[in-house]
Amino acid sequence: MTHEDGHAWEAPGSPPQPGDGQGPGASADPASPQTPWAAPGQHGSGRQHGWAAPGQATPASPPPGTGSYGGPAPGAPDPRSGVVALRPLNLNEILNGAFSYIRHNPKAVLGLAVIVIAVFSIVSSIGMGGYLADHGAWLGEAISDPTAAEADVPVAPWTVIVMYGGLLFSYIGQIVLTGLLAAVVGLAVLGRKLTMKEAMEAVRGRMGAVFGVAGLLFLIGLGWTGLLIGLILAASAVGLFAGVLPGLLVFLIGFAPLVALGVWVWVRTSLAMPVAVLERLGAGTSLVRSWQLTRRSWWRVFGA
Repeated sequence: MTHEDGHAWEAPGSPPQPGDGQGPGASADPASPQTPWAAPGQHGSGRQHGWAAPGQATPASPPPGTGSYGGPAPGAPDPRSGVVALRPLNLNEILNGAFSYIRHNPKAVLGLAVIVIAVFSIVSSIGMGGYLADHGAWLGEAISDPTAAEADVPVAPWTVIVMYGGLLFSYIGQIVLTGLLAAVVGLAVLGRKLTMKEAMEAVRGRMGAVFGVAGLLFLIGLGWTGLLIGLILAASAVGLFAGVLPGLLVFLIGFAPLVALGVWVWVRTSLAMPVAVLERLGAGTSLVRSWQLTRRSWWRVFGA
């Protein structure tokens, strides 16, 4: 194969050969032997070249970290370096990943869960024990003297306070556990295995944002509860003036979209707490970020 000027073809970047019309003593004979073909990747001018047809530009070298055919080069990082692949996952992969991160780091995952739940369940356990004791004493009194027991309240006021205070305390524990496990799971995806101490250090400066997100979600829940109370009052008013059936119809017509609204908002804000820990954002920004992440993925997140 020759160029239009009669020279033998040679790989781009190869040094001039005798008889190709270049350099002193070169022969102009077009029938002179051709330069041997250079395989792609041969070093001709000090850098690696791919094959190029005569008159075409030399192809660019592949990006660093890739092999000759575009795949991962030997020793390049595996895109699945952690418990799940770093790409959009289907439901089966999400469920497998939920068990994989427990197997990947059972001490941190299960240890943190047991410690936090045990500590934050102490108050509710005390309240439940007091309730059972008060209710048992009331039952014994009712059996012995039914008329005297009718005037008594089954439980003491402090028992009610401790029980509901325990529920609040348990909710706080769930918030703390969510923040801790967000750090453990987020780094498990990248292949890192945190100890319980490292997980606590990772979220030490982020718990304020996590509790801020919880507070905003609580306010959203209060707003939804207000809408529900308004619907109940409206249905009651219709029932008083138009009858029970129209009032019930108003309630059912308004209740379905109200529940749909609550579920929709819940899914759109469900990623806010992990975002506050992993992306180190503030409470309001975390809600906005969760809203963005679930855009066009509402059904996928809801199904998971």
